[in-house]
Amino acid sequence: MNPNSPKPNTDSDVASDDGCFPFEVIQELCTTFVQQSDLPDRPPLHSYIHKVAAAAQPTLLRNLLHIEVARRRANGEQPAADEYLNMLPLHATLIKQVFLESTSFSQIDIESHPDELALTGSFLMPSARHLGSFRLLRELGRGGMGAVFEAEHLVRGHRVALKTLPTLDGSRLHRFKREFRSLTHVNHPNLIGLHSLESDGSHWFLTMDLIEGTDFLSYVRPKGILDEDRLRSTLPQLVAGVLALHGQHIIHRDLKPSNVMVSREGRVIVLDFGLVLEDMNRSHIASAEGVAGTPRYMSPEQIRQGNLTGASDWYAVGVMLYEALSGSTPHQGTNALELFRNKMDLEPAPLAAECNAPPDLADLAMRLLHRDPTSRPDAFQIATFVTGSSAPSVESPKSEGTTHLVGRQTQLEQLQAALQHSYSEQESCIVFIDGLSGEGKTTLAEHFLEKCRSKDRELTILAGRCYDRESVPFKAIDNLIDSLTAHLRGLSDKDAAILMPDDIGF
Repeated sequence: MNPNSPKPNTDSDVASDDGCFPFEVIQELCTTFVQQSDLPDRPPLHSYIHKVAAAAQPTLLRNLLHIEVARRRANGEQPAADEYLNMLPLHATLIKQVFLESTSFSQIDIESHPDELALTGSFLMPSARHLGSFRLLRELGRGGMGAVFEAEHLVRGHRVALKTLPTLDGSRLHRFKREFRSLTHVNHPNLIGLHSLESDGSHWFLTMDLIEGTDFLSYVRPKGILDEDRLRSTLPQLVAGVLALHGQHIIHRDLKPSNVMVSREGRVIVLDFGLVLEDMNRSHIASAEGVAGTPRYMSPEQIRQGNLTGASDWYAVGVMLYEALSGSTPHQGTNALELFRNKMDLEPAPLAAECNAPPDLADLAMRLLHRDPTSRPDAFQIATFVTGSSAPSVESPKSEGTTHLVGRQTQLEQLQAALQHSYSEQESCIVFIDGLSGEGKTTLAEHFLEKCRSKDRELTILAGRCYDRESVPFKAIDNLIDSLTAHLRGLSDKDAAILMPDDIGF
């Protein structure tokens, strides 16, 4: 794309017609806009808008307009909203909102840091700084699962960590939403607190607790030297976090030092649930997404794409413990393929005597690294070891068929009658469960569905909920569609094709 040759009347050469492209494209266009701001023949603001598809234009315009207004004011001008309303009448509401926001900014202002905007990929201040109701303050990090920014809410003023979806496609979006929904109801001191799931045009993001601290390995090995006291204080917390995940029948699949933060107060927080895998059958499962994870910390069964259990996460904990003790991971390789072979064929390298690893921790690390997942210590043994007492209790979801309702027999009979009517008449039947908040509508529905599932394993049950902390298109049914998606992904290509309509692509 040549930024000096805008095409205001043509479709974008940056994004596809459906607007499915990463937020980084917005960043690049804003950086180009800043770099060209002092050129005498720079393209006008409105010429940039048509470089992206329609769904992304509001996000781009909001960021460009904030940059332009701040620049003009820094140069002593007094830009007025009417100038831009006449130029872009279809975006009147957005323009008025930007001018309202631009008068109330505090702390980090473009006027105070005009040069930092030109730093492409800067970890200090991103070029495009507005997404939804948040103002991006600085980039905290990035990886294959997205970029993370420190962000400030434009109205409430609180700060959060904001994670963007790098590329929008069906599979990535499905995993991104699952990352949020898998733990949105879990409150645990050793798991990152998730706040909201939102979309801004074609850009999706989630917000979470902003943690000030360092990664696990840097904390337990300051300046590359093992601090045994720190390791012994953080290891039980790491185990507690993993136990909390497993208590919700969730396998993390990507535990590693960079995904485990330690706050300034010494609190361990497990984060980045982009690869979480829910054990819906409460038994071992195989991933339908292929090899996923970070090679150095992946278990042998992950590499084989075999059945996964919580033991796979404990293997990763073993790698982290081994690395904390010795300064290196147990298997090496010049590339991922060689590393995989070594993991599959070779026992972990013994902890060198010169690293002076405490014998009890060294023994635990080696046992967690056993190639056979059934030979690794189980959760109870691990928790008992790190706490020096009996394993801490973990709140788990109720297993199928264990929910007991009192005083709801009439409603259950009505639901059962509706199901039988649907069976006998071979037609759809819609039932509304009405009641005040807290009266148990969700519990009633879940109990009924559990009974249906246990009686008829051939029955396909799709269930979804509308969460108050989500701001997404078609909010009422989005979670239900994800449930349908998961069902279709579990079928063979032939069986799925029979069920899907011809216009499924739309």
